[in-house]
Amino acid sequence: SSSSSSSSSTVMIALKIDSTSFFHDLVPAANDAAASIVTALLASREIGRAISAAPSGSKNIAVGMFQGESYDSMGSLKFLKNTVSSSKLSCEKQVGDACLSPLYPDLSFQNLTDINTMIAIDQVGIIQEENKFFSHGYNGEGDSTSQIDYILQSLTTNNFSVQGSSQDNLPTTPLTSLISTHSNPDSVTGVVLSAYDSGYTDPNRYTRFDTYEKINLEAIAAAATLAARAALADAVSSVIEGGVDAAVSWAEAQIPEISVDDDLLVELSTCFFESGSQCALVKTSVASATADAIDATGYSIYSAGLGSPPNYYVGVYSSFYSQPYVVVDGRAMGGTEDVEAFESSSSNFIGLQASELELTLKYLLASYLNTTAHFHPAVDTDLTPESDANLDMWVVGDGDTPLWTEPNWDSEVGLAVFNAGGSEVNTIFLDVISILIFLATLAGGFKYASKWKREKLL
Repeated sequence: SSSSSSSSSTVMIALKIDSTSFFHDLVPAANDAAASIVTALLASREIGRAISAAPSGSKNIAVGMFQGESYDSMGSLKFLKNTVSSSKLSCEKQVGDACLSPLYPDLSFQNLTDINTMIAIDQVGIIQEENKFFSHGYNGEGDSTSQIDYILQSLTTNNFSVQGSSQDNLPTTPLTSLISTHSNPDSVTGVVLSAYDSGYTDPNRYTRFDTYEKINLEAIAAAATLAARAALADAVSSVIEGGVDAAVSWAEAQIPEISVDDDLLVELSTCFFESGSQCALVKTSVASATADAIDATGYSIYSAGLGSPPNYYVGVYSSFYSQPYVVVDGRAMGGTEDVEAFESSSSNFIGLQASELELTLKYLLASYLNTTAHFHPAVDTDLTPESDANLDMWVVGDGDTPLWTEPNWDSEVGLAVFNAGGSEVNTIFLDVISILIFLATLAGGFKYASKWKREKLL
């Protein structure tokens, strides 16, 4: 979801909304995912309130929430490849705002101006050093501190400050995806806002013990305040009189510090840490999306549940879990090149069964930012749904990255392995991910090596 201006560039707040563990039905991910979600939603509310005061010519501000990040940053890589790389999506068969081949229900992401600045939020709920966050900065132009890193380190709240990280290497976040995919990486600047410096704070990451009891809500309130102010300051820095320091002061004046007692913080925390599917926000969001789907297509939405308490495992990518599909003459397909057949009947439509989490985040982002939010379906960057074929049929490209697959399939499911020859590792897939716009979903996996050894992902 994004704000709008006449600028040719965009600053994005980005985060992962998924996690994993040995037990796929027990992934509370309180610090790994939920803390970032609550932080970003609070920041979005503050940006939505303040953005109208931004001078003309300010940068756009976008919020990207990605799934599949626990599996080689799958969600953010696919989205950014389609928006900032030199090989952006080329739609062969477009109808209105949708692309039928390859199938994308909404091409709004193509309207985004260049994303060359990013604030990635990562694991801010458990503090490593008292009252302190860390900024892991990147400057594509050289070793000097980037503008967005400088801005973030210049900001404080009553109880929290931001210190530059002692580490040279960036943690893996959507920022590393932006750097690796951008057609001009030298133009990219970014920062990871985290509560850790040299190592992850929470030893329970990627386990069923990453629960909400240790989450510091004061830290989340501070992180949301800092992220919102940093994004707004960077957006206006080139057009406000006085430069960067004046932009920081202006952003601080526009965005008040969020209190730990803030009603929305309390509600979001209860929703995403504890109640999940039973949360009123989730129920309202899903009901609204379902009503919209019935109005548009005559069909309801059958969403994969968030669970209560919530479970942030990314799920198995399918037509019932975020894979978009097109229905022509009653047949559901992963895409079609037959535009004439699709347009021949009003009963033909494009469907998307997004999960409860994705529907909720889309609804809340649009509400808080006073704009529209969009889904961007995605799978592994080397996979494309086959047009005019049944669902779950894929065209595999020539890439050399592993393809993640679901590790719990029964031996009876059946699969075909085609060895390309040679001694290199061969990979296969059964299912992968979807993404939400900027939000995204996945399936976990295993890979087959040249000896066809089955390896369980932990």
